[in-house]
Amino acid sequence: LNVIIKKPGQGKLVNAQPVILQVHIDMVGEKAKGSNHDFMKDPIQTRIVGEDVYATDTTLGADNGLGVAYSLALLDNTTMDLPPLECLFTTDEETGMTGAHNIDVSSLKGKIFINADCEEEGVLYLSCAGGNDTRVNIPVSFEEVTGLQVAIEVTGGKGGHSGLEINQDRSNSNKVMGRFLNVLDDNDITYNIIDINGGSKINAITRETMAHVVILEADLAKVEGLATKINEALKIEYTPQDEGVHVVVAKKEVGAFNAMTAKDSKRVVYALVLMPNGPQTYSKYIEDLVQTSINPGVLETKGDIVSIGLAPRSSVESQKTALLEQIEVVGKIIDAQVVHTSFYPAWPLNPDSKIKDLFVKQYTELFGVAPAVNAIHAGLECGLFKEKMADDVDFISFGPTILGAHTSEEHMNIGSADRNFQLLVSVLQNIEAY
Repeated sequence: LNVIIKKPGQGKLVNAQPVILQVHIDMVGEKAKGSNHDFMKDPIQTRIVGEDVYATDTTLGADNGLGVAYSLALLDNTTMDLPPLECLFTTDEETGMTGAHNIDVSSLKGKIFINADCEEEGVLYLSCAGGNDTRVNIPVSFEEVTGLQVAIEVTGGKGGHSGLEINQDRSNSNKVMGRFLNVLDDNDITYNIIDINGGSKINAITRETMAHVVILEADLAKVEGLATKINEALKIEYTPQDEGVHVVVAKKEVGAFNAMTAKDSKRVVYALVLMPNGPQTYSKYIEDLVQTSINPGVLETKGDIVSIGLAPRSSVESQKTALLEQIEVVGKIIDAQVVHTSFYPAWPLNPDSKIKDLFVKQYTELFGVAPAVNAIHAGLECGLFKEKMADDVDFISFGPTILGAHTSEEHMNIGSADRNFQLLVSVLQNIEAY
């Protein structure tokens, strides 16, 4: 459930205009390989490394836990001069923004909307990409096949946030797996996939993918040789940005196995090879800003369906539509069902934003340097709220420095978190200058 908590103004600002503070209360639950952490019951185990706070083998939840902490701290305070606050806590932002989709905002009176879900100190955001969830469902048939079962694993990638870090040219293990299995086909190696799985969130760049495959025992040495060869290529291609990614082939056992037919195994591989991945276009107006991208973040075998989950994003609606059409064509080629859900709109740029001007002024006074004003390729709930609210509501997004979001290496700079709270308080206490 979404939560709205309203607090009257305090001190000198008791009669000031209300301000909406918006954050989301869910997190991406990613963990390192081998971790036994259960996100449903185990607390996050935090640790301090230098000036940063990390979790232990899991995502930290600073995205968007810090924004939640900011709102709660302001709600709890009884001594500062503060304007009336309308604190909005949404659910399921990371899995389709269903909270923001379904919330009724008619009770909100504020004309200033501050979102605290960005992850780079010193950058104020006035625009974001729109996107949706796309699922490619490939029906497969199984048969009994005899041969050597091998476990093929793509591992060692850095992963990352599919919006914020999609421009880092990191590997996607689902794509690498498709590439390697296709190399087997190119070298006349017969294979049948038993199962194939990689990633758990479409908005996280996939780090690890595992396939159990049946091959001829006589082809093992050749498969291992091809793994060595592709690892040499991957090392060159992804150094220095993601040099740890590699393919591992492990011999399991000889026997009879229930596996996908050779034809359907190839359909799955062809889907992975053909599926677009990463940045598709860049903005012509903002340097290095990704305009349109896609991330095949989830690959899973469930019964007689192999499913690929993708996160397409774009700040240009027509380009996103063209990207979805491209995926649909891939679906037609491999005889798969393509389903698009959970659409969320882009947040268009407002160059005349007055709350932006106030943030810039207070940031510069506090820290002696002007902040950057930018757009973000990640999806923010601002786009949905912009559609729901009156045209005169003024939106901005900001946040502390968080690195490695959506991965088990997520960490947050502690000083940055403190400075951003100072900034937020300063903006609120000077809100009458808006």
